[in-house]
Amino acid sequence: MKNISNKKIIHNFDKLIDSPLIITIPHSGREYSGKYIKNASIKGNEIRGSEDPFLDLLLKRKSMKNYFCAYANFPRMFVDLNRHPREINPNLFKDIPEGFEIMSSDYSKSGYGVIPDLVGIKKIYKEKLPWSEYDFRIKNYHEEWYSLIQNNNLKLLKRYNEILIIDIHSMPSTNYHEYELPPFVLGDKNGSSCKKTYIDNIKGFFDKKDLKIAYNYPYAGQYFIKKFGMNNDKINVVQIEINRNIYMNEKTYKLKEDEFILLRNLMEELFCELQKVLLLKNISNIAAE
Repeated sequence: MKNISNKKIIHNFDKLIDSPLIITIPHSGREYSGKYIKNASIKGNEIRGSEDPFLDLLLKRKSMKNYFCAYANFPRMFVDLNRHPREINPNLFKDIPEGFEIMSSDYSKSGYGVIPDLVGIKKIYKEKLPWSEYDFRIKNYHEEWYSLIQNNNLKLLKRYNEILIIDIHSMPSTNYHEYELPPFVLGDKNGSSCKKTYIDNIKGFFDKKDLKIAYNYPYAGQYFIKKFGMNNDKINVVQIEINRNIYMNEKTYKLKEDEFILLRNLMEELFCELQKVLLLKNISNIAAE
């Protein structure tokens, strides 16, 4: 896969791959050095609390050769790619320009905006950040990610009538109410970002494996799905959340290597099945025109 912008984003979008399937992993970045943590007041595993650990390793074997893939190397605590670019907590910044329209949300008000000020319940910064820091992060990270995905989508839509983006995340094994979460959660913004055909195929795949999967609860998807999956019938976007307990120790951040290999094989099998469905769907669409 290709490294761009000093390894901020890893992708293979420049390759000649016959696939209408795109796999994105926005939150697995674990480069905690230099500019990413220079103003941070928390260190070690504490700073990794918002990370989706090790998911980029799902793409290290077959996937990067067979499908279009992209993942961020920079940490989520630096820029959250699943938030609107104006979704900020105003209390985090100094000198916010007059007329800047803040996109307020429950997430940003709670400290989990596009530039987070919390990891878990821990404050990342002791002092407010200058507005220039917001500009730098949005222009060089958030906008670059979305431009990359958008340009690849436009390129693929010249070749295919429909494409499918699978946006992969991980989740804790229990939520804040100590409710045990299932192995997988499938999100399509309550049926608005992906055609039912693809959702049914994903559900059926996990059903055949006797694996429990929840649908749109507690995670239905956020900004990324809204941006790409709700405005174009030709672009389908689905979010898959993977329970971290399946493949890692949540306290020590150690990978369960054997279990991870099984997970990677499972996801590669899912990608392969969806690829077949997508290619057949595109052939059917062309024949109907």
